[in-house]
Amino acid sequence: MNVGAMVSSTSTDVGSPVKPYEPPGMMEVRDKYGQLKEVMGTFNDKVSKVLSDAENQFLQAYRAHMTDVHRELQLLRSKLAEAETSLQKDEQIQSLERDCVWYKNQRNQLDSFVNAMHKDLLYMKEKYDMLQKDRDWLARQLKASKKQQRLLRSDMEGRAAWTG
Repeated sequence: MNVGAMVSSTSTDVGSPVKPYEPPGMMEVRDKYGQLKEVMGTFNDKVSKVLSDAENQFLQAYRAHMTDVHRELQLLRSKLAEAETSLQKDEQIQSLERDCVWYKNQRNQLDSFVNAMHKDLLYMKEKYDMLQKDRDWLARQLKASKKQQRLLRSDMEGRAAWTG
């Protein structure tokens, strides 16, 4: 049995308009719904901005790193040319061998850094995809809530018109 029908059937005033039943705390629910609606309105913009900022920072760091790697590569090439011209000197050969070991270590460190950056990039892509899916899910939930609200509002207006 419908609660609104119960109220109207038990009412003693025949000519007075019947207010639909409103449970206690409904105003608080409506206030919270309004706040939620405001937050959802700005949520997508904030997430997009955060992702864009993170991507820009990553790309800037990557470009700076690659510039340093390019400079170091040019430096290594110039040192190699010098080493080829002065192979007759033993001291210089030993020094270059030590430099070669150091550069190999640097290359290994840079390789591991590039690999770490690649892993970070993959993680950020996965995170972005996850956030995109969450955003899509929230959008569907919001649409469903709006549809439900429209149906409830039209049902309430229909009842008000029917009883009024």
